[in-house]
Amino acid sequence: MNKKNLGVIGFGLAVGIFGGMFVLGGGVIMIPVLLYVFKKDIHAAAATSLAVIGPMAVSGTIGNIFSGTIVWPAFFLLSAGSIAGAYFGAHMSKNVPRDVLRKMLGVFVLLIALSMIFVPSRAQAVSGFSGSISLLAGLVMFFSGLAVGVFSGLFGLGGGVIMNPLMLFGFGFTAHQTVATSLAVIVPTSLSGTVKQLRNGHIDLKLAGWLSAGACAGSFAGAKLKDQINNNDLKVLLGLAVSLVALTILLKRSKHE
Repeated sequence: MNKKNLGVIGFGLAVGIFGGMFVLGGGVIMIPVLLYVFKKDIHAAAATSLAVIGPMAVSGTIGNIFSGTIVWPAFFLLSAGSIAGAYFGAHMSKNVPRDVLRKMLGVFVLLIALSMIFVPSRAQAVSGFSGSISLLAGLVMFFSGLAVGVFSGLFGLGGGVIMNPLMLFGFGFTAHQTVATSLAVIVPTSLSGTVKQLRNGHIDLKLAGWLSAGACAGSFAGAKLKDQINNNDLKVLLGLAVSLVALTILLKRSKHE
């Protein structure tokens, strides 16, 4: 293993720790580095990010299955929409001009940064999931999943920025239920989008493999750190840093444009 591959694994480790600690997909950090350090075009950066997010989500979901924190009815409803949405989003991405896709991505990363700054990481509902989902709530979940899937397939991000507020504040899930269910939904969502991006020829498989090796280990470490520290202040500071990342994406062209 050469130094370059070790460096890529180290970067994947940092991405995994970030995602595990702050319950956000590592794509918000991964994509800018793929764009400006690894010199990938926006289509390859988004597709490769999506391929890495899946294994990260699997590693975190395994533990959540045994802890009993996944709300399975919500998982199936959200996933039913997100699987179709991710495939469609990945299909759309190849037809979106590079500069337009980059600017759209910059806007969504800015929204993620604002959520990090203004949404407390320890906020949670009092009662949690009641055990039943009404027809209206089920429809809302399905179409929310559809939106999450399009978002993930198009931009290479996990979609937690959409799912987490919906489950936490809209349906009264506890924080643990929200995190576990959202992470579980990312698994089939990313798989669907990755399959389409492979057909598009946009994924750098070798790079995705090395990044995944570090990211899976990092997600475990990040989840442990999250439970041991009060990270609201740190989350705000990182939100400000991600805001700068978003502005960079919006204003700075990649070498392929």
